Amino acid sequence: MRIENLRDKLKQNLEKENKKIKLKINKEKSKDVKKDPIIIGVTGSRGKSTVCYIIHQYLKSLGYKSILFSSIEIDSELSYVKKHSAVDNPLKSKKSLFSAVEQCINSNADYLILEVNERAIDLGLIDDVEFDIKVLTNIVEKQNEVFYPDYVNIKKKFLRDSSGDEKLILVVKDNHCSDLINELKAENLRLITSPYLKQRYNVNTNYLDYIINSTKEPFDSLNGVNFCIENKKEIEFFNSKLLFPYSTFNIACVYAVIKELNLYDYVKFKELLQKINIPGRDEVIKLNDRTIIISVNLVPQLEYLKKYIPNNKLIVVTGATGIGFKGWLNEFDEEKVLKDKELSINFAYNYIINNADELYITLSDSGSSNKIELLNKQQKIVINKIKCFVDLNRKNAIKSAILNSQPSDIIFISGRGNREILCNSKDNITLSKDIDLLNQIFAELNGGEL
Repeated sequence: MRIENLRDKLKQNLEKENKKIKLKINKEKSKDVKKDPIIIGVTGSRGKSTVCYIIHQYLKSLGYKSILFSSIEIDSELSYVKKHSAVDNPLKSKKSLFSAVEQCINSNADYLILEVNERAIDLGLIDDVEFDIKVLTNIVEKQNEVFYPDYVNIKKKFLRDSSGDEKLILVVKDNHCSDLINELKAENLRLITSPYLKQRYNVNTNYLDYIINSTKEPFDSLNGVNFCIENKKEIEFFNSKLLFPYSTFNIACVYAVIKELNLYDYVKFKELLQKINIPGRDEVIKLNDRTIIISVNLVPQLEYLKKYIPNNKLIVVTGATGIGFKGWLNEFDEEKVLKDKELSINFAYNYIINNADELYITLSDSGSSNKIELLNKQQKIVINKIKCFVDLNRKNAIKSAILNSQPSDIIFISGRGNREILCNSKDNITLSKDIDLLNQIFAELNGGEL
């Protein structure tokens, strides 16, 4: 069977590399595989983890056994990774891919969903995988240019390197994805875009499978998104509490995938969209008439949030990571790492200056870096440009932001999402999620949990 052939090939490769394989699996179950699972891979600059997560939750809602390997979480009954907790890189090596395949086989899963980042593509970690469906959400040109100067082509390679049997789903949101249309086989390609982007990139209407459009309701607000998806047969209307316009593209990717799987149920899909919450990805919490949002990224969220609350404050809590934790990948030289950090920090803080009203700088994975120096370096960028506070203690910084806010203000906590592991020295960690800190703060302020 295809999945077993992949497992054997990966095992042979690992044995050649003299790597020990220790997995939490039931060896007997592997003899009773019912069928080949469907393998779905999702890449892109942004949105790939969210797309993976929603597909996974939808399949589970239909009663299928789905295994998810994403940065939001690894969800598998055989995984040793703690459930509901973010991972830095779900496919960091051939060994982690082998683990995903073994767990899929030994749990007789129906679906294996893989979040595929640029590193996995560039190193050829997924070259042996015969995907059934591949998704490319978008390409942001300068997303990771220091470590991957050929970043755009690496992302394109994921769809370019297709046998012709896979179904390919492509979102046309940028010129790089638009350029791919003529390179790929039309019969296997499903295109997603909006009327504006269709016109901007001159996409032939005959090629389009799914068009995202607004409805009579507000398209996006702090209450979520209201939109419709037009396919070649009908127009279907949706609303979701997921924030920001880009969520509609992520949802459309999921819609396209489950259509290809012939598993689409309008009522169940609509119900899922109305209740689903993506852990650590623009996760909304209401506290004392404030809106608190936990996220990983700042861009483009702050621009939209400022539009939503023109007469209220937008308060950001964030902090750049350090370097030197012993468990982090060390495949790039220190000069590149420092250059990437400098570019990222300068871009992020200038973006905050232009879009936020107040800033709280605190720690986030300081590694072996000197904590005071790390915070001071960040403060120097913003000093006299935005009202700014510095606090070594992340919980105190979040609490101060809440206490210094007014009703209807937004507190945006960025950088960690649902990540639990906090690397606070070269070789020590503590376990702390931002949502757990908020629960502690809520208990202190209100005498209970969120």
